[in-house]
Amino acid sequence: MACERCGGAVREDIVYVLDADARRDLVRRCLADRIRRMVCPACAHEMPYDHPLLVYRPSEGGLGALIFVPGGWQDEPGQPTWLVRLLAWLYIELGLTFDDQQPHYVQTDLDGLCAILCRSLVEDRRGPSAPELPEVPDYTSLVVWPRVH
Repeated sequence: MACERCGGAVREDIVYVLDADARRDLVRRCLADRIRRMVCPACAHEMPYDHPLLVYRPSEGGLGALIFVPGGWQDEPGQPTWLVRLLAWLYIELGLTFDDQQPHYVQTDLDGLCAILCRSLVEDRRGPSAPELPEVPDYTSLVVWPRVH
């Protein structure tokens, strides 16, 4: 993808499925409204990228507590919806089938996602062994789990 400002190349490491327990740094990016942004390494211009996002929270109930943020991408006629695609990818990563456990999810926008994640963080910090969350680095590219190719 090319930068809107300078035309330089911008690497697209986009988070489609986020394991909120394993990647607390990405949770903080969600809370800072930076999960759907790409940054040009040449001119530091930030570009929004309104893609779908599925948040998996093992400590909150796993497949029973998913959060889906549809974004602005349209589902393609005759193709599985973005939700179904992301769920299928997550099930494959976890080595499960839909027969093992049915997913339950909340569909919301990015503000709703932030509200849910904030509640979880507050509850985490109440516990005596809650780990400190790392500061959000200023990424120009991002390695994500799981990685969609």
